[in-house]
Amino acid sequence: MCFAALYASTSALLEQMLRDDLAFAIEQISAQVERESGTLIYENETPIAPEISYYIVEENGSELFSHGEDITLFDDEPFHEGVYTRLTRRADEWMILDSDPIAVESGSIRIRTAIRCTTNRRMLTIMRRVFLLCVPPLMLLAGLTGIVLARRSLAPIRAIIGSAQRIQQGDLSERIPPAPAEDELGKLTVTLNEMIASLEDAFRREQRFASDASHELRTPVAVIRAYAENLRDQSDLSAEASACVQTILQECRNMQRLIEQMLTLTRAQEGRYPLHIERLCVADVFEGVQSAMAEQAGERQMAITCAAPQDLFVHADQSLLTQLLINLVENAVKYGKPDGHIALRACAEDGFIGMSVEDDGMGIDAADLPHIFERFFRADAARDRNGCGLGLSVAQWIVQAHGGSIHVRSTIGQGTTFLIRWPGSVKEVESETVSTCLEG
Repeated sequence: MCFAALYASTSALLEQMLRDDLAFAIEQISAQVERESGTLIYENETPIAPEISYYIVEENGSELFSHGEDITLFDDEPFHEGVYTRLTRRADEWMILDSDPIAVESGSIRIRTAIRCTTNRRMLTIMRRVFLLCVPPLMLLAGLTGIVLARRSLAPIRAIIGSAQRIQQGDLSERIPPAPAEDELGKLTVTLNEMIASLEDAFRREQRFASDASHELRTPVAVIRAYAENLRDQSDLSAEASACVQTILQECRNMQRLIEQMLTLTRAQEGRYPLHIERLCVADVFEGVQSAMAEQAGERQMAITCAAPQDLFVHADQSLLTQLLINLVENAVKYGKPDGHIALRACAEDGFIGMSVEDDGMGIDAADLPHIFERFFRADAARDRNGCGLGLSVAQWIVQAHGGSIHVRSTIGQGTTFLIRWPGSVKEVESETVSTCLEG
């Protein structure tokens, strides 16, 4: 029984590894197919595991790309979309996987991948022979050895999972530890590390581009604004020309703010934005934000109220905390209802401070909530277009840079509430819990 269990588990594990290799290869291949000037092309930049043969077929049946001479062995086999199929060709056993139709802009492709099962079959054959020859004296030893081998074989997989989780959190410098043996798992590890390195390089190039472009745009935008302001002060401008100049000035201001926020985010991602931490009174910060946003809120007849104990303090970068709250209040002003109300609240609990910005505006659809902190995301194309789409991204970075978290709660037609959990608060007197305070 022990050998049967070991044999079955080993066979299943090897089978699953082959399937994972084929499925992962299809993901890698499909990600490299795109249409340029009306023609499909395969970039072939990310390496595919060398033991995998494959070809790509366009929707009209023509072959776009192929790799490996052995893939031609399966030309007579019809496509079985999404099904793992075992075939025998030239005395070798193969596993093939055909993709479902994959949409590429206005067309679609299908991918067939194939991998030999010879190594797995050979390993299982050896196991059977060992059992038949040595079962009486080695039954107990085989059971104990199977347990040890299973744990050792799963250790690299656990290492891959741990590394993948750290990479998923944004650390692209993380690499998967190399596998102890140069088998399929070792080759998969090498392939994944190469892919991550390529992604990291592309991400760094994107960061440098955003930073360089923002720097280069600051001067021409400032010049345009200066000339527009000079035109605005001309006394002989017609009403139509004056309106055009005002539009130019407004767009210049929007562009300058976009540039500053892009610089903030790129410097933050590159670790070049130092925090100047100091002890701040939350009530004073709220009052400053209320004063700064009073004129903008007054244009829509919206009231801003603040509720924070005078003895509530927090350690933070004052300019960034103020910018965070202004971004959230400005968002509430844009999407709140005229004659509406915006409430800033704060309370303390052991080890952290809770802050909220609440409005009674249009609300956000539940399907859009997971995306509102993404750059340039707009939940509703019909909404006010004066913003640049980076305010909430900057707000999220500010909170995370201080070790906190930010969440949103919204109901269509009733309003939106941004909830901030800020660490390291200073509480000089006893307070209510965050949930009670913020909902009050």
